[in-house]
Amino acid sequence: DFSRVKKGENASKQIGWMSVIEKASGAVAPIVGSWLAVSFGAQSAMFVSAAIYAFSAIPLLATREVTKKNIRLEFKTFPFKKHRRNFFAQFWIGSYGVFYGLWGVFVSVFIFTKENSYGVIGFLASLSAVFSIIISLILGKIISEKNGQTILYTSIVGRSILFVVSGVAIFVKSAAVLANLVGEMLGVGYQISSAKGVFSDADQSKRRIEYFILYEMAYILGALSFVFLIGILMLIFGAETGLRTFMVISGILSLLALFFKYPIYQKQK
Repeated sequence: DFSRVKKGENASKQIGWMSVIEKASGAVAPIVGSWLAVSFGAQSAMFVSAAIYAFSAIPLLATREVTKKNIRLEFKTFPFKKHRRNFFAQFWIGSYGVFYGLWGVFVSVFIFTKENSYGVIGFLASLSAVFSIIISLILGKIISEKNGQTILYTSIVGRSILFVVSGVAIFVKSAAVLANLVGEMLGVGYQISSAKGVFSDADQSKRRIEYFILYEMAYILGALSFVFLIGILMLIFGAETGLRTFMVISGILSLLALFFKYPIYQKQK
């Protein structure tokens, strides 16, 4: 994916189309998965998805990629100081994965209390996927027109507010559905603008593989820290209050992701 979209002037459109294709399949998958879970049990959905996932590797393995072999990874000489600001910001993005990993469970257990949980999660995921296709098409074009950093920062701030509002004020079904759609829109904005930025930053480092290893490590360490935070809060306050408290805290802390500063957006000013 990196080598296919690394050209700056085309990156946003290509990333946008990648997002559209991903979300299109994401619109169908939750409906099918929830139907399988309800009709035949959760294990059947897991087996089917595992088989499809394995099958999807066939075209990847059949595609020839231009790659260098026998590369040595060297972190001692990596220009860490030059990129540490973005690694620091990426650490706090770990809250995003944790939040949305728990969101479907939170909504189905504490908001849609009388409905089938598989159906609720499937419905929300499908609705969000359809909505995000439109947003991906729009934002892919807008970011190409040099508004990437604005959209990146707006998405981070918007998500922070959404997390806090979700923890404090969402108690009814309509609010949960609306929050899901808003979150999807902000998520697509962050995904596309961040992807374009991180590709350029990795290029600047001249050490792409090491860069992405450190970038992912920052995210995983951040996510792990937020998981521990959830555990502590749930032990102290109980399940629902603990999760709501986590939403508020993670929303505030995720503002530290505003430290992102990508070279490609600085050039566009």
